[in-house]
Amino acid sequence: MHDYDDKLAKKYTRDREKYNITDERVFLELKKIGLEGKDILDFGCGDAVYAVKLSQLGARSVVGIDVSEAMIELAEQRLEKVGINNIKILQADGNQLPFDDNSFDLV
Repeated sequence: MHDYDDKLAKKYTRDREKYNITDERVFLELKKIGLEGKDILDFGCGDAVYAVKLSQLGARSVVGIDVSEAMIELAEQRLEKVGINNIKILQADGNQLPFDDNSFDLV
């Protein structure tokens, strides 16, 4: 019910380049906050493109969650390609997060 099918997940990943301007604005604001040494939850991480960028900008750790199994598979593929080891990807429902309170500095 919540899962993207493989076709939709791959289309999302392929077409997300159309949103580069939005991405630039988001990361401009995040840079103002500062990401160095922060533990970050990427809620609805999709294919982990933001998780990778957050890590590259200095996050101590990034946990990406998504309800979609297809998106989690794409995220894991991305992480294998980039070889970043401070990112963890989990399939999780945002209504029942498997984390203690105050586990993250930013969401």
